[in-house]
Amino acid sequence: MYSFLFLMLILFALLVAGQRIAFALGTVAVIAILTQDLSLPLMAQTLYGVMDNFIWAAIPLFILMGSILFHSGIAHDIYNSIYSWVKHIPGGLAVATILTCAFFAAVSGTSLGTVAALGGITVPAMIEKGYDKKFAYGTIACGGTLGILIPPSITMIIYGVITETSVEKLFLAGVIPGIILTLLFSIYCMIYSWKYQKGTIVQPASWKERWRSSRKSLWGISVVVIIMGGIYSGFFTVTESAGVGAAYALFVGIVVYRKINLKALLSIIQETTINSVMIFTIVAFAMCFGSAINMMQIPQQVTEVMISFQMPHWLTIILLNIILIFMGDFLDVPSIMLITLPIFFPTILRMGYDPLWFAVLLTMNMELATITPPVGLNVYVLHGVLPDSKVSEILKGCVPFFMIIILCMVIVGLVPGLSTWLPSLTK
Repeated sequence: MYSFLFLMLILFALLVAGQRIAFALGTVAVIAILTQDLSLPLMAQTLYGVMDNFIWAAIPLFILMGSILFHSGIAHDIYNSIYSWVKHIPGGLAVATILTCAFFAAVSGTSLGTVAALGGITVPAMIEKGYDKKFAYGTIACGGTLGILIPPSITMIIYGVITETSVEKLFLAGVIPGIILTLLFSIYCMIYSWKYQKGTIVQPASWKERWRSSRKSLWGISVVVIIMGGIYSGFFTVTESAGVGAAYALFVGIVVYRKINLKALLSIIQETTINSVMIFTIVAFAMCFGSAINMMQIPQQVTEVMISFQMPHWLTIILLNIILIFMGDFLDVPSIMLITLPIFFPTILRMGYDPLWFAVLLTMNMELATITPPVGLNVYVLHGVLPDSKVSEILKGCVPFFMIIILCMVIVGLVPGLSTWLPSLTK
């Protein structure tokens, strides 16, 4: 255990010194090999065994699909369509932003991709209609967190590969909590706007306007139907559905919308490559780190220590979540999962908790990580999309949504059936 604490201290020191997380993890893994007399061939075999998994291919394909939907203009049509149905309620434009984030989450699987794709569309529209800047920033930055909870989710794919849990069931586990969180976000937007932004309430759209905008959005909606319908009807695996969805989105962008030319396609491929390489570099080095701590039997030792304290199981879960929230201040989502899951997951199983339930709690915790300084990648992505924005204003706008995510975590924690019922219906 002392060796593990020493390695974690080195890792923290490297991160503070500005070392990239992937290479910091790799450095710590090398130190562990040299100081603990670990088997290098066994580590290489473990790394190959984990990476040699067809489902990893789904990650770049989902990223590709999200990028295509953004560049083709489908996301804009979806936003206009949703707004036409909710524009008359208090905070209609903010609610439309949240619901559009939920839709985009169902096709992109990423939090950052959702914010990047919708930030430049939704925030200017909200500010133009008289919404407070901080509220507008918080709405999209935190609405984007739905991208890793609502299926398909890249975070769930990483969890499934590491813990050997069915990705299809993990996707289903996130559906009801994702809907609940979307509703809680929307209710907050309505209450806030009713109390502080009364001037933003407008007349309802005509049925003709609703029909026209909804008809234009059918191409985007069909992407979700193809992905989720294909997976749960048994026609596609998760990876195959990602490939089919990306190909279909590309077809719509080129043939129907006619906005994807060669230049745009090259830009899309470049974005996808950069994001995918970043994720897989972290995964590879983190797996080396995870293999090292497994050979040092750290997970077993942590489990024994947790049990020796004789704490109530619910208190142990709270403690684990506090640790995850703290790590979210300094690390990105894939890094946190790849570092903690090999250590925490055996403890969860030993205490008898459902892996699907813990996956949802972990994912919502990772949502907090995307909006928590100093890392808070959603915040900085939004700032990059909107250079005139201030990071401090974005963070202030995120505070109420941060508390709502914690509330949703408490609800799911107290009612495990919200995350386990749908998966239990499958074979």
